[in-house]
Amino acid sequence: MDSVSSHILNELTTEFYRRNAESFSTTRSRAWDGWNQCAGILRERGAWTSIARVADIGCGNLRFKAFLDDQLDECPEIWAVDNCTSLLPEAARVHFQELDIVKTLIEDGTLEGKLRVPPCDLVCAFGVMHHVPDAINRKALFESMLDITRPRGHVIASFWQFMNDDRIARKALETTKIAIDAYPDIALEQDDYLLGWQDRDDSFRYCHHFDAQQIDELADHVSALAEPVSRFEADGKSGNLNAYLILKKKEVR
Repeated sequence: MDSVSSHILNELTTEFYRRNAESFSTTRSRAWDGWNQCAGILRERGAWTSIARVADIGCGNLRFKAFLDDQLDECPEIWAVDNCTSLLPEAARVHFQELDIVKTLIEDGTLEGKLRVPPCDLVCAFGVMHHVPDAINRKALFESMLDITRPRGHVIASFWQFMNDDRIARKALETTKIAIDAYPDIALEQDDYLLGWQDRDDSFRYCHHFDAQQIDELADHVSALAEPVSRFEADGKSGNLNAYLILKKKEVR
């Protein structure tokens, strides 16, 4: 994807969350079913209760922290990264870094040296990957997440598969057409869409639909650094609205 399109898409997404932060956040309060499955998988591996540091990339309204608070006797120390501060709850007890992740990836090709995060036991990106335009940038994000993961630590990412839902798919096709008419300079790639919000026709967010092959390619891209632990689908009425990938960082030799 050309950088002009990537920048426009990121600006639309950033503005979307700025304008709709309150209404969006109220619909994003409960934990995802997939998180419970992730916790179960790490628990079986003996890696859940020993988590001391977590990096939440694209933390949103910090509902994953709330999930950890409920799941663990003592919540780990959390480093949260996002650029939409209006989504953050007041008095959030985390190490927060305001950073436009997507813009940095577009301009620098990496987050190396940009993340003020120490090596973590768990690095996660929930509801983030679909907002990153271009496969090259998504691969760079995976590399950067592994950079801040300690050896034998875990990386978890979710991949929105919204075209699996007939209702969302229909709306995605409708709103993408409206958005392209309004922003003719955007050149979308395959599986790229622009989604609206509620009944608004002037607010769009860039979203990429993932298929199994694309997730395979991401895992293969970092195979020298991490080994796959689990791959599954969850969430939504059909149980396949998100795909999850769990990786374990390899030991340094």
